[in-house]
Amino acid sequence: MFIVFIVTLIIYVIASCYLKVRRGQRHCIQQENELLKKTIDGLLKENKMMESHNLFLQRLIPIPARAPSPGLVEST
Repeated sequence: MFIVFIVTLIIYVIASCYLKVRRGQRHCIQQENELLKKTIDGLLKENKMMESHNLFLQRLIPIPARAPSPGLVEST
């Protein structure tokens, strides 16, 4: 009976340690996911801001169409 108690106690300690480790890993993964979501959201906002800035600059400074350079024109 005492041996059964000891074995049960050992199994309980091992299981509780395993669950603590799993819970800790899950918590770290959740934190990493939240950080990645915030980073992606920030990058998307920055991308939208840069697109609007580019559109503003294109309206402000129109870029004329380039004529081909004389060196690239094929002679026949």
